Amino acid sequence: MNSDNKNNRAVGIIFSKDRAMQLEATLHSFALHCRDPQMISLWVLYRTSDDHHEKQYGLLRDLYPAVKFVPETDFKSQLLALLKPYEFILFLVDDNLFVRAFSIRQIMDSLLKYPLALGYSLRLGMNTTYCYTFQCEQVPPAFQAIENDALLFDWATAQHDFAYSLEVSSSCYRSSDLYPLLQVLPYGNPNTLEFLLSALRVCFLHKKQLICSKNSIAFCNPVNKVQQVCAENRAGELFYYCVEDLSGLFEQGCRVDVRHYVDYLPKACHEEVELVFRRGG
Repeated sequence: MNSDNKNNRAVGIIFSKDRAMQLEATLHSFALHCRDPQMISLWVLYRTSDDHHEKQYGLLRDLYPAVKFVPETDFKSQLLALLKPYEFILFLVDDNLFVRAFSIRQIMDSLLKYPLALGYSLRLGMNTTYCYTFQCEQVPPAFQAIENDALLFDWATAQHDFAYSLEVSSSCYRSSDLYPLLQVLPYGNPNTLEFLLSALRVCFLHKKQLICSKNSIAFCNPVNKVQQVCAENRAGELFYYCVEDLSGLFEQGCRVDVRHYVDYLPKACHEEVELVFRRGG
């Protein structure tokens, strides 16, 4: 990962709060599976509730020197400043787990080749036949196979997660499409940002296509919750891990064993899975 490269065309923004253990798993699994990390500048825009959590983010800063950590003071203005220099935006969150190999260059090339595609979803695939949010099965759309084992589909006529074309938990978009909207929308946190973007996806019906890989590159593991903006969001119903308990394990030197999830095939974009730990920094 090479956040210092000013010539990068893509930026990855990871939203995080008080979850050093889970964020480390995101960063580690990203580094494990991304074939060309030098192609993207990776930033963590984070909040902490106390000095203890702040110290743990400081440790991650030392462990991942190529990743830039920005403490949140004014979410919207900071986000706009981070995104402005780049052509492509990859939104991520700190409970993302990457499970198979992918290429940033191939994602950018796909978005350049298919101008009617709004974005490239890293969380969707032929495997995502269940919608965690609505607790129901979902029928995948009709796919068109394209280069590099990727798929093209019409999100405007799709169901549930396949219709949720604007989101912040592992999708890549063109800055030219989103930046003007991000400048005028009234948001102050990732949840409000996603809510507003999703509500306005009808503004992009001229770009009714979305790209994903045949199998999900990443998924969210919602085993806890650190925000109250969307208190109704599901989390930790099958596997629950208290944020403070994970913080304590992190302090003891435990880390999520991201290799345990290599080639894991989730049934949903959000899927609760048991955390497997390893010892060591």
